[in-house]
Amino acid sequence: MPHSKNKQATGNPKEHVREGFSEMKKDAQTLKEDAEMLADDTVEMASHAKEHAVDAMRSTAESAAEMAHGAQDSATKYHNAMCEQIRKHPTSSVMIALGAGLVIGRIMGGANKS
Repeated sequence: MPHSKNKQATGNPKEHVREGFSEMKKDAQTLKEDAEMLADDTVEMASHAKEHAVDAMRSTAESAAEMAHGAQDSATKYHNAMCEQIRKHPTSSVMIALGAGLVIGRIMGGANKS
């Protein structure tokens, strides 16, 4: 008789094992669901990061294109202005080019004949 009282006081060992397994299954299911949610969140975050990177690159490319067009416009204006000055003053232009060529030649060592 003392043995049956002991079983009732501590409960049925098989039932405790079943309850323990049941709790473990619930915990495992919860862990699985949490892992799936974490994976989904990670994919979503990666997607957002990719979108931001693409937007930043697109913006940078657009800015670079605008700067290139601006530089091209400036170069065209300076070229046209220089051509106009050469047309107005051809002799002066040739003399300036000759002088600049002599100076550059001197700097580069073209007159160092010993």
